Amino acid sequence: MHISLRKIICTLTLLTLPLAATANNSVSNNDSNSMATSLSIEVGLKQFNTLTEKPYLALWYSLPNSQYTPLKVLRSDSKWLRDLKSFWRYIARYHREKLDGITAATVKPGQHEFKFSLPNKATTEAHKYWLEVVRENGERELISINMPAQKQNKICVKGTKEISLFCVEYK
Repeated sequence: MHISLRKIICTLTLLTLPLAATANNSVSNNDSNSMATSLSIEVGLKQFNTLTEKPYLALWYSLPNSQYTPLKVLRSDSKWLRDLKSFWRYIARYHREKLDGITAATVKPGQHEFKFSLPNKATTEAHKYWLEVVRENGERELISINMPAQKQNKICVKGTKEISLFCVEYK
C-alpha cells in the first residue's frame, strides 16, 4: 500500500511540474512586455470654415480624492484662463504656480500629440484625464476619460463642438 501511494504522489508531482514552470514563464514575460512607462495624449481640434481665433486648451488629470494636476495649457495671454471655466475652477484660480512650466502658445486646429511621463500611481489607481477647449468666437467643450489602473491601455472619445478626438494611452 505504501508503494502505490508513493507512485501516485510521484506521478502527480511529475505531471504538475511542467505546467507550473510554463505558467511562471508566461506570467513573467507578459509583465515585462506590458509595463507602461509613458503617457501619450492625442488631441484633435476641429477646423472651421470661418475666420476664428486659435483655441485655448487645458489638459489635466485628477485622482478619485479630487486632487488635480495640470499637464498642459495652451494660451496666448493669462487673462483668458478664466474662459477655461472648469480648469480655472479646479486649478488655475488658486494654484497659479502649477502653471509656470507647462504653458505654451496656442496651436492651430488639427491633430496634436503630447507625451508625458506616467503619473505616479497610474498603474495602481484610476485616473481621470480632462481636456477643455475654448475659442474666441467659438464654443467651449469639456471632455473627460476615466483610465482604469492598468499597465497598457488606450481609450478615445469623440468631441462634438471644438474637439474632434481625445485619446489617452498608457505605453
